[in-house]
Amino acid sequence: MITCYVAGSFSADSAWQIELNIRRAEVVALEVWRRGFLALCPHTMCRFYDGAASYQVWIDGTKEMLRRCDVMLLVEGYETSPGSRGEIKEAERLGIPYFDNIDALVAWGKQVKQPLPVEEAANMHRAEICSAEAANVSADAEYDGSDYG
Repeated sequence: MITCYVAGSFSADSAWQIELNIRRAEVVALEVWRRGFLALCPHTMCRFYDGAASYQVWIDGTKEMLRRCDVMLLVEGYETSPGSRGEIKEAERLGIPYFDNIDALVAWGKQVKQPLPVEEAANMHRAEICSAEAANVSADAEYDGSDYG
């Protein structure tokens, strides 16, 4: 599943304006989920933390979350957010694609290969190991312990 970072304004002049920014991001994140992506929405993760740590802690933390994502989607109004502009620069630095509308995200998602679900990938890896072991072992070969380093 492709992981999509949802970026947009958080900070504002009042608690109500902050809440509206969070709600806009939530609506976008829900649509990202509905379209088959995993949405990572830092707005909802930090909703009640305003003032609990320095601004730089939040900036550094959200950039770290972005680094772990495959793509970024920008919420309407991102242009006025210094944090969002910083996230765009970070995405560009890392080569993470970003979009300002859900349709462009979905179109991009159809062009990239979807990672396998964890369980399927683990099973495939186990099958590859078993096949490799079977190919390298003959019935009359003596074990020398070399596969344990």
